[in-house]
Amino acid sequence: TTEYTTEGGATWCNYVSDYSTHIKDLQDAGIQVMFNSAGVHHFGDEAFYKTDGGIDRMVDLAVQAGATGWALDLEEAGIPLDVVVDFFTRVQAKFKPKGLKLQYTCGGHFASSMNFTSLVPIVDYVFSMNTYKGKVKTIT
Repeated sequence: TTEYTTEGGATWCNYVSDYSTHIKDLQDAGIQVMFNSAGVHHFGDEAFYKTDGGIDRMVDLAVQAGATGWALDLEEAGIPLDVVVDFFTRVQAKFKPKGLKLQYTCGGHFASSMNFTSLVPIVDYVFSMNTYKGKVKTIT
C-alpha cells in the first residue's frame, strides 16, 4: 500500500516521467483525478479557449495521463454567459466521446458562473466557491 502525503510528494510522484502511473495508482485506490485549470482570469481573450485546438490539447493531456477530466476555474468576470455556454458546449462535445468529465467552479462574484439553468445541464460537476470559510449560499 502506498501512502500519499503532501510531505512525501517528491518521493511518490515524479511529475515529469511518472505522472500517468501516479494517476493510475490514485484511481486504483478509488480516487478520481481531474486536471485543474485555475485562475484564467480573462479566458475569453485567450486563444486556448477561443479555438478547438486548446480543447483538443486538454483532451490529449487527460487521455495520455489517464485523468478523469478537467476542473475549470475560469474566473469569468465580465465574460458574457453565451461565451461561457459556447465554450463548455464545445468542451463537452470533445470530452464525452473520450469519457472525460467537466467540472466548473462557480462563485457569486462571477455572475455568469451562477447561471445554473444554463450551465448545469452542460457540465458534469459544479464546485461552489460560495462554500469557502463556511459561507454557504443556497443554490436554487
